[in-house]
Amino acid sequence: MAVADTACWGLLNQDEEWQELVRNDFRWMWHHLQNCSDLGDPALHLPRWVEIIRWHRGFWRRLVRRASEHAIGVRKREFLVAAAHTRFIRHLEEFDFICRTGHIGSLSR
Repeated sequence: MAVADTACWGLLNQDEEWQELVRNDFRWMWHHLQNCSDLGDPALHLPRWVEIIRWHRGFWRRLVRRASEHAIGVRKREFLVAAAHTRFIRHLEEFDFICRTGHIGSLSR
């Protein structure tokens, strides 16, 4: 790793908060890469992940980018779905199929 000569690994190994942040980052990446990578869950296959970080930096950067782009796409899709549902509910309210309390209104006018 690029910081191997300058980092105080003993201090980092004692910092449980930092370690938990790193574990959370690996979980986040795995969540977004599990269907497009055969790396395996970092909780079970951490040596493989460390090998890639250490010896295959370009590949590691591409994995980070891929996970980030996937996360952005998921958020965008969630936003679009929520917006579509909101518009749909507004149309149902507008034509009195439902009222604001969520009860089904009369279908006849």
